[in-house]
Amino acid sequence: MAQDLFISENKIIGKNHPTFIIAEIGQNHQGNIDTAKILIEMAKESGADCVKFQKTCIREKFNKAALNRPYVNVNSWGETYGEHKAHLEFTEQQFIELKKFALDIGILFSASPMDLTSLRFLESIDVPFIKIGSGDCNNIQLLEAAASTNIPVIISTGMQDLPTGSDHICSLEPCEFKLMVQKIRTLETAVGTSMKRLLECEIPCRDKLKKSLVLARYLFKGRRINKYDLKIKVAEPPGIDASLLNEVVGKKLKRDMREDETLTEDCFV
Repeated sequence: MAQDLFISENKIIGKNHPTFIIAEIGQNHQGNIDTAKILIEMAKESGADCVKFQKTCIREKFNKAALNRPYVNVNSWGETYGEHKAHLEFTEQQFIELKKFALDIGILFSASPMDLTSLRFLESIDVPFIKIGSGDCNNIQLLEAAASTNIPVIISTGMQDLPTGSDHICSLEPCEFKLMVQKIRTLETAVGTSMKRLLECEIPCRDKLKKSLVLARYLFKGRRINKYDLKIKVAEPPGIDASLLNEVVGKKLKRDMREDETLTEDCFV
């Protein structure tokens, strides 16, 4: 039987409790802290229980090739994907400011850590729960680290994370979000199927955001891989799925390999 999840003194997730509604702000703030505060206020006014952001150390989430690739389109904030992502990231001090702002107006605050560095930061500011995004369902390092914090962990199993521009297009307007909250409160007993399958429309997003195994440091030919030699990142080109980390440990390299280089099956003897 599923156990209740205690989020705060008066917020519990469980069968006999009201639906816990999270307003996913993500990166719709476009890197502007004033916009972020406005979105927090809108979420509060709409009846949400919590606002959630995304926290990323971009050098930990992406390998160098992914950060340096050109990213010129109508939604871009830089010429490379790294520049684009850097524009959208708040500093740690700004996150602390946003958390205080949210709590001051009476709404909970949390974020999805996209890497181990971000997880440690969120743990340090005492968020009420850790939300693992869909793109990290296979990130064994992050999942194990999150579980060790003794903070409640919520894990997404869909592939709904999208780039900022597209995220705005598919996000709800405040009036729509308010209506959604009202409908949820009316239909607390509504449930879907327990069968979980990947939808065709989720595949492109999964392929874009899925994590691969990369090297944490330069290694020489003949080296037997240990877990400290590996990092999990969004990599270009993509390589061995991050969920296979334990199967890679102990394998021997057939050539010298650079730090941050993607691991593929043909890298091993």
